[in-house]
Amino acid sequence: MFSRHVAPETIQEADLRKTHRVAALESPFRSPAIDGSIFRSGKRNAFFFEFPVPMDIAHDLQSIAAQEKALVFPHFDTDRAWQFGVALRDMATTRGLALVIDIRTFGQQLFFSALEGTTPDNLDWARRKGNVVAQFRRSSYSVGLRMQQAGSTLTEKHGLSFADYASHGGAFPLTVSSAGVIGSVTVSGLPQRSDHELVVEALCAHLGHDYGKLALAKV
Repeated sequence: MFSRHVAPETIQEADLRKTHRVAALESPFRSPAIDGSIFRSGKRNAFFFEFPVPMDIAHDLQSIAAQEKALVFPHFDTDRAWQFGVALRDMATTRGLALVIDIRTFGQQLFFSALEGTTPDNLDWARRKGNVVAQFRRSSYSVGLRMQQAGSTLTEKHGLSFADYASHGGAFPLTVSSAGVIGSVTVSGLPQRSDHELVVEALCAHLGHDYGKLALAKV
């Protein structure tokens, strides 16, 4: 039941003017507010760093809590996972985005797609961000902002392995009204705030909510 569109295992030339990003390997210099923020130029073998824009973390956390409360499925099964996964994939391809998309209940993957331009690093980012939702039953972006607010990390505060958990935006809890959080919807490929908001926008479209009312503030 998986949609597989696997891209060549190469890192594309970075264009810093575009919002389309390719996630790179984790770096000790990476800000906790950025996912996919380091880019390598094949011509110069140079590294470029994108630094976070200052934001109101408390306001973002309130907005994410409202998103999580509103974006709830009345029921969920494998057919619904496929329908939503295809809709999210169509949204990404229409916009020319290179994304990995992963939809799963805890313990079972229900939908997967790797679009043109993604790399194995994106798969690893998706896995690690999804693990954060499984651990905390909250959006990975919300958890990351709380760590940033506390000046801590998942390793320092919770003893969670850096290799298996990434508190970066892009994984959103899959919630069913009668059961609570049962899994996660994860994308990887854009800066982390954009990853998070793409999932929220797709969920709004699928569940009939006004994205304009639930979107995070522009930065």
